[in-house]
Amino acid sequence: RVLFRSQEQSVVNLKYQAIRLFAKLFTLLMLVGGGSSAWAAAGLTGVKYAGYFYDAFGYFGSATVESDYRFNNLFTKINYETPGQNFDETYSVKYYGYFTASSTETYTFYTNSDDSSWLWIGDSGETISALEARRSNRNEIVDNSGLHGMVEKSGTVSLVSGNTYPILIYFGEKNGGDRIDVKFSTSTIAKTDNGTSYYSTTNVDSTAPTINS
Repeated sequence: RVLFRSQEQSVVNLKYQAIRLFAKLFTLLMLVGGGSSAWAAAGLTGVKYAGYFYDAFGYFGSATVESDYRFNNLFTKINYETPGQNFDETYSVKYYGYFTASSTETYTFYTNSDDSSWLWIGDSGETISALEARRSNRNEIVDNSGLHGMVEKSGTVSLVSGNTYPILIYFGEKNGGDRIDVKFSTSTIAKTDNGTSYYSTTNVDSTAPTINS
């Protein structure tokens, strides 16, 4: 009888966890305008472009997309391992998706890059497309622009627990070494590049729900 009750409680716990997960995904999809065919997956999308963007944001609207297996999957981390470092000479990358805050507090975001990198966080409920339409060099969270070796810059933003915010990152490499690390921290979250439970992508703004961890 004790064993039966234990098994019954395990089933109840599993059902509860499944309901919580479904509720979180449903909320995210509704926030970004998803419908019956919408999906959400862990990680950010990365798109590689030919050439260096020279801190000209409009570049990504007309540049040629380059095929590269390193960017086939979603990124739960952006660092020296994913997509890697020193694998090409001149290129640019746009990373985008959503960041879900786990606590209500001030978040610090960091980019450590060679060469240029920028990072924006939008408003809760805003889409990536809307954020990219209004991003500028006056509303960024991190400005790590220019041609340089590995340099870390950071910025802060106040986020609310459970809310989902669009995140947009530009990176560019022109000759020599190439690398970008993206991290975040709060007073209660140690500085980390692991966005597994924070980053997500939906088919409102992307195409392939596969994971690059």
